[in-house]
Amino acid sequence: MRTIGAGATYAEEVASDRAIRERCLKPYLILRSQYKARLEVQPRSAPVLPIKGVLILLITGKTTDEEDNDFIRWVHYTRSLSSMYAWRAGVSVVDVRLERKLRYDYAKLNASG
Repeated sequence: MRTIGAGATYAEEVASDRAIRERCLKPYLILRSQYKARLEVQPRSAPVLPIKGVLILLITGKTTDEEDNDFIRWVHYTRSLSSMYAWRAGVSVVDVRLERKLRYDYAKLNASG
C-alpha cells in the first residue's frame, strides 16, 4: 500500500503544487508507432533523443481525456492506491514523481501491446 500525501490547503501549497506539476508532469504526446520505434532502437546503442515530458501514448481514435481515464483505471487495477484523486491532489514531490513513473510504465505497456 502506498501512502498518499496530504492535499494542498493553503494558497502557498497550491501554488507550489502547481509549479511542481508543471515542471515534472509536462505531457509529451507521441504515437504508439513512434514510441515502439524508440524502444527498438535503444538496445542497439543508437542515440535516442531524451523525452523531456511525461509520455502519453495516443492510440488512433482516442482523445487525451479517454487516455487519461484508461491510465486511471490501470493504476487502480495494478496498484494499491486508496484514491487516485487524493494522490493526485497531494503536494508532495514524491507523489508527482510516482505519477511520472507510473505514466512511463503505462506508456511502455501500451507500446508493447
